[in-house]
Amino acid sequence: MNKPTVGIDFVSKNVQIKEKSVRLQLWDTAGQERFRSLIPGYLRDSHAVFLVFDVTNADSFQNLNMWLDYVKENRGEDVSVVIVGNKIDQSEERTVSLADAKEKLKYVGSNYFEVSAKTGENLDTLFTETCAELLKGG
Repeated sequence: MNKPTVGIDFVSKNVQIKEKSVRLQLWDTAGQERFRSLIPGYLRDSHAVFLVFDVTNADSFQNLNMWLDYVKENRGEDVSVVIVGNKIDQSEERTVSLADAKEKLKYVGSNYFEVSAKTGENLDTLFTETCAELLKGG
């Protein structure tokens, strides 16, 4: 069973996009208030930010607006924001529908992916498509 992030976790991942290899440095900073002061340091040199919410927790979905504002305050418009709905493996406990997520996010202008960190479902797609977008300059 995967455990929630406490503090800050880091993983490095290489993604192959055609003939290019892209090295991702993924910093999981958790959403807890007590770690908020650390986040601007991680945003400073980032090219993309993944804002992850739990599809089984409506409150985490509602908090997206706050986190979007936080990223813009600390990074401006120079970063690509990708919204990620996690825990799609728990479909019976889902409280945020795909339709609701897409409806809200069409006003945000961010790419949206649904994944399961537990099973790995759609993670490769998330990383590959995000890297391809960044390499195109969009």
